[in-house]
Amino acid sequence: MVFGYLILNRRQNHWTRKGVPQLKPTFIFGNFWPLIVRKLSSPELVQRMYNSGKDLRYFGIYQFLRPALMLRDPELIKQITVKDFEHFLDHVGFIDPEADPLFGKNLFALRGMQWREMRSTLSPSFTSNKMKYMFSLMSQNGEQFVNHFLQKNEDVIEVEMKDVTSRFANDVIASTVFGFECDSLKETHNEFYTLGKVATDFTNLRTVLVFMGNIVLPKLLKFFKVGFFPKKMTSFFERIIKENIESREKHGVKRSDMIELLLEARKNKHNDDDHGDLPDTGFATVEESEIGKNQKLRKCELTDEDITAQAFVFFFAGFETVSSLSCFIAYELAVNQEIQEKLRNEVDATNEKCSEQITYEALTTMKYMDMVVSETLRKWPNAIATDRICTKSYTIEPKTPDEKPVHLNKGDMVFIPVYGIQRDPQYYPEPERFDPERFSDENKKKIKPYTFFPFGSGPRNCIGSRFALMEVKLLFYNILSNFEIIATEKTQIPIRFSKKAINMASEKGFWLGLQRRVKTAVGLQCQGPRENSCLLSTNSLEHQMSKFWELEGMDNNVNFTTDDEACEISFVTTTKRDPDGRFLVALPVKTRPLDIGQSKRTAINQFKSLEDVYGRAGGCFVSCRLDRYRVSPRVVPPSTLEGQSGHSRHMCL
Repeated sequence: MVFGYLILNRRQNHWTRKGVPQLKPTFIFGNFWPLIVRKLSSPELVQRMYNSGKDLRYFGIYQFLRPALMLRDPELIKQITVKDFEHFLDHVGFIDPEADPLFGKNLFALRGMQWREMRSTLSPSFTSNKMKYMFSLMSQNGEQFVNHFLQKNEDVIEVEMKDVTSRFANDVIASTVFGFECDSLKETHNEFYTLGKVATDFTNLRTVLVFMGNIVLPKLLKFFKVGFFPKKMTSFFERIIKENIESREKHGVKRSDMIELLLEARKNKHNDDDHGDLPDTGFATVEESEIGKNQKLRKCELTDEDITAQAFVFFFAGFETVSSLSCFIAYELAVNQEIQEKLRNEVDATNEKCSEQITYEALTTMKYMDMVVSETLRKWPNAIATDRICTKSYTIEPKTPDEKPVHLNKGDMVFIPVYGIQRDPQYYPEPERFDPERFSDENKKKIKPYTFFPFGSGPRNCIGSRFALMEVKLLFYNILSNFEIIATEKTQIPIRFSKKAINMASEKGFWLGLQRRVKTAVGLQCQGPRENSCLLSTNSLEHQMSKFWELEGMDNNVNFTTDDEACEISFVTTTKRDPDGRFLVALPVKTRPLDIGQSKRTAINQFKSLEDVYGRAGGCFVSCRLDRYRVSPRVVPPSTLEGQSGHSRHMCL
């Protein structure tokens, strides 16, 4: 026992023997003891370790018994992840490829030449041109998402944002990657979503134990072939990909999705469309390295297993990444209303330019949207840390009198604390403050290189960054076109991290409110020789219209919006004379909580027939106005309504 203690203790003095400063470890558990006993969350632990090494370029830590060198210096991070990348090719493996063969073949898990070949093969599928190729599918998912909430008879809809955005991410990946449609907000327990939820549940005890076990006792888990993912899940994804590929090849079906792009890659039919042909999806987009652009490295053919593995990891990564990022964006907009208003104004301006039919080009020109997303990625990075494994012996040369040469051997691990660096006041003053202006055209030039890398650094960065940014921006374009995001009584302010999860998660979820902006409005106007006749005609017509709404199943109304500028000016009730001396009576607008959608044409025809009837009967000219208007949160001063006297009333049925 004593001998064993001495051996283990020696392992936890690895960095001291090399002359490298190290954090004091807990026996066996290293520097991760606060995480094990749930004293700190994962991001809090990374932040604490990072702050402990102040004024150091690097220092030693221990993942349980495994030594790792934590890098703090941006120049050193650049040196290791970019300049000397050949010495640090691989990530730390946390899943045994033999126990999880599906995961073992994906881009993240592959190593060495296998990784080079796969990265080069897949890279053409993730260019800006290919993102535009999938844009229409993703746009349909965004519309489907907001339409689900527009159909609710509520002015403010309280949602748990993590739940609804993970369902959105699920549907996007189902459509753009796996090639089939689903609506997880409507079909809440569909198999695709249910299995995806299990795959990305980092609070599940089994998931945590297997993850930790692969760090502490990888050989033991390998011996018993303990997989990270349940067999039922991997079998499901293998089956749907196989059936999808067989169906396309048999029937000659083509679809603008990732499976189609991977099949093109398999047949070596990719066009090498320049990465610069179209604008990128954001400042945070990573640049592809020469490895990814090297055509000579490309595999001649991808197997069905290769395609399934890439599709699966894309689902695994995209499901959690997009939903988490969306939650933090929504939270920041809810608690920073002035920022939300500025972004909402940009969304409205973009809607006007493209007639409310968003395009890839229009989305990529939304500068403030990109600033908001970039600042969220800085403050709340999905990857709180990243790592590299030394694949060839390497020496970090000293740069200060206190340093000694640090010799790293093959298999040694380096740890890059993304969360700590991006919250360092040395690089980002007042790091806790959410300030999109850090990423304005003027200010983003001042950001120190290698202090902002939410999608990783160097050739092993995230290949899907363009996809993720496009997806998130489309989501918030659709949300803010129709809703204002607000805090509710259940909103946790400030956010406190869950200590149960191994990723960055909120302790009490992300409860927020969606307050309707777009409403369907009906206005009535009557012109005739006598005021009473006009009023009788319009009141009677109003009654007929109400009956129509009731038959359409849309008989619920909300109060007329008295504090909305657009509505007040466009639809206020007035009685006045026209230049010919005839009376002009306009009834107030009636607002509906539902977007009438396909019922609009039916309603217009119904109202037109009523106009003709009442026009002939009363000698009046009667017209109906049916329109959608976008609510502005600004309050209209009383002076706006001056001069509009007469029968002024605000109605709700």
